[in-house]
Amino acid sequence: MEVKRATVILSLLVFAVQMPLFAAVQVLDPAYQAEVYTTYSGVSWGASRIAADSSGNLYITHTNAQVNKITSDKTVINNWSTGFNTPWSIVDATGTSYGDKLYVTENSGSISTINFNTGARSSFTSLSAASGLAIDKTGNYGGSMYAGTTVSDTIERISTSGQKTTFCSYFAGMGGGGIASVAFDSSNQYGGSMFAATWSASDSRSGIYAINQQGQATRFCSNLVWGSDIEFDALGVFFDGDMFATGKEKSTDSLQLYRIGSDGIATPFIRADGEINGFTFGADGALYFHEYYQGASNIIRVVPEPATMLLLGLGCLGLYRRK
Repeated sequence: MEVKRATVILSLLVFAVQMPLFAAVQVLDPAYQAEVYTTYSGVSWGASRIAADSSGNLYITHTNAQVNKITSDKTVINNWSTGFNTPWSIVDATGTSYGDKLYVTENSGSISTINFNTGARSSFTSLSAASGLAIDKTGNYGGSMYAGTTVSDTIERISTSGQKTTFCSYFAGMGGGGIASVAFDSSNQYGGSMFAATWSASDSRSGIYAINQQGQATRFCSNLVWGSDIEFDALGVFFDGDMFATGKEKSTDSLQLYRIGSDGIATPFIRADGEINGFTFGADGALYFHEYYQGASNIIRVVPEPATMLLLGLGCLGLYRRK
């Protein structure tokens, strides 16, 4: 145990040395370690959301009207796609009826698409105060696109032609908040449901909710009063297909990263001095999050620490031999 603790402390010290402008980051689960993946400047605020494609590229929205791309070889392309007005959520629609392209909500009142090859932005549909966005790849919700808002505080179902129908109105009238994120349980460990993260400094409906196929919402997470980004480990390689979320245990806290069990209990996973908001799971199974500190955007990669990685490899080998 002492050797393991020393290893964790050493990895954190190395991590701090690697990045002078990097705020203190603490991985609270000793089975995992964090490393600086890449860093860039030129933005005035933290990331809103991150999407990953199957080729290992990352796409990051920033509220100062840009989407940055980080290629699989860690090349940062600032302003890869521009012309947005307060871009928020970003999702990869590849393999769905919505086409092989990225979709981005703009809180100014629209949903746009991005061409993977050129980075060109095109208008898809209008939606006042668009925020959270997800496409149902489970099939449990008709394979449709769903988008939340921060004014009407509803979740809208959006067809491939851009037509909108209100799906969930439970959160209507929250005031001073709204739907921050929408996600689907890809591992079926959480009932195969839709989930929404909502925030408000005063409304009791703030937090993380499960939403059934009829659009009825039920509080899912008991110990987070403020939710931001929700993501599921779709590959299930390193994080057991679990739900993760950025959120707050008190509305006055800073956003931190939590791992949420199927029982709805949120366990602190990452703490940082800098701002944590957007995160995603990459094609390699690792967790990537954006941490903004002293004018620098740091992309952090989280994977199992070496001893745990070895156990995972031995487990896979054992399964292979039994076939």
